[in-house]
Amino acid sequence: MVVFNETGNIMVSSINMEEWPGNENVEYFNEVTVFFSAMTNVLSKTINPSTNKPYTPYSYFAIKTILDDSGLFIPLSCDQIDHSINATGTEFSQTMIKTILDLHNGKDPLPFAPSMINAIGNECFDLLKSKSDDKAANIFFLCDYLSSLPIVISFVISIDPIRNRQSLELIPCKSKRPKLSNWNLTKETYLFVTPEYIKKYTNVIKSIKGSANADFLKHLKAILD
Repeated sequence: MVVFNETGNIMVSSINMEEWPGNENVEYFNEVTVFFSAMTNVLSKTINPSTNKPYTPYSYFAIKTILDDSGLFIPLSCDQIDHSINATGTEFSQTMIKTILDLHNGKDPLPFAPSMINAIGNECFDLLKSKSDDKAANIFFLCDYLSSLPIVISFVISIDPIRNRQSLELIPCKSKRPKLSNWNLTKETYLFVTPEYIKKYTNVIKSIKGSANADFLKHLKAILD
């Protein structure tokens, strides 16, 4: 089960969500909201030298710079996503979001999807118009539990407007008839870790053995070495 915040950037996923209220670990998840709000605020007040206007929340360069400079994000993987979608505007937005977040079995509609996809598309067209070498992007946070540990995974999804220009010009997100479009996206995955998290869960992380998520736990343990 996955629950999104209003903007769609923060997801909460857990089998036992009813156990969350009052749990002290929720405080760690709240740090995600604080970070995301602070990041958005910084972007709105930082001038993009290419446009002489504040950065939008969809600038890959700006998002990546903040993540790298914060020291709170541990790179886990970087994958290329090639996907074809044949759908109307509304269906396109839903399908695109569910594809990049691996929510293929999710049947519930995502109310934020149309506005999010439209905003990313507008960012792409602005980049093409200004001939910028930046990419359009968005950041997502997944809050979950792994072997009794609160875990926050961050995904940065980016799209190169030049490489995807042909599909962008179809404007599939506004089409009333199904349109076939082919997309190439980049998905970067990070582990969001604060100093407080390391102090609090060091012993728990080191004591976990035989987990089905052994490879992922190696990343956690490597942080402690």
